[in-house]
Amino acid sequence: MASWSIPKKQLCCLFKAVELMFALGTVTDEQYPALNGQWVILSDSALALYRLKAKHSKCQMTPLEKRWLGFIRAACLANK
Repeated sequence: MASWSIPKKQLCCLFKAVELMFALGTVTDEQYPALNGQWVILSDSALALYRLKAKHSKCQMTPLEKRWLGFIRAACLANK
């Protein structure tokens, strides 16, 4: 991870945040049903958000980054 670029580290952090929200969601959904499984992740990483929103990003991404983006997109669509 030390040799990763800043954008890759930012994307990794966003991926980990979404994973954590799913893990916490199983607990909070039972204790706080009024939340309806809704959550918000705040980020100052414009690049990570751009990569998430852009369908055909010109950025060269590794297969790992593509899997992360797929997971994050699926999580966002599941909570609509």
